[in-house]
Amino acid sequence: AFPVRGKEGRVSRIVGVAHDVTTQRLAELKVARLAAFPELNPNPVLEFDSAGNLKYANDAVSALVHSLGLPSVKQLLPPETVAIVAECLANNSPRTRFETSIGSRTLSWSFYPIAKLHTVHCYLGEITERLHLEAELRQAQKMDAVGQLAGGVAHDFNNILAAMILDVELLTMDPGVTASVQQSLAELKSSIERARTLT
Repeated sequence: AFPVRGKEGRVSRIVGVAHDVTTQRLAELKVARLAAFPELNPNPVLEFDSAGNLKYANDAVSALVHSLGLPSVKQLLPPETVAIVAECLANNSPRTRFETSIGSRTLSWSFYPIAKLHTVHCYLGEITERLHLEAELRQAQKMDAVGQLAGGVAHDFNNILAAMILDVELLTMDPGVTASVQQSLAELKSSIERARTLT
């Protein structure tokens, strides 16, 4: 708004122009919310420019770097970062679940291109515990399979031993069997019983 003066120099009227800035304000709020997302995110968030240079890393990245005992964020980045960023922007497609290891810990990286801004956002998570649990589950499944196999073999073996004991007992009842053969049959029966106990 500004005054319009007459011939005497006195203000005769005020002229004003009004613009509806609702759309602009909403856009600014949206940008502010988007800008706050990486900063307030409890998970590591990074941003790279089109050349693959690190432009932003939130506090969660710093905490992860510290927990890994690294001197800086640059030591955390995969050697393939520049190539991955270029690939994401060239194809306008994300690269997800890219894994790296630092010591005994495993990290999973997901790169998402923001074509309009010529940047790539990266979300990082540690998956060491998940991989450990998956390995334990696979081991438990293997042991379960071995247990089922062993149980099946033991059952079949017991059936064979039961048939052997029956045959030994039938031979023992034969009146024509000599005393020395009877002794051998008793030892054989005892061995079969021990095998049944073992299975």
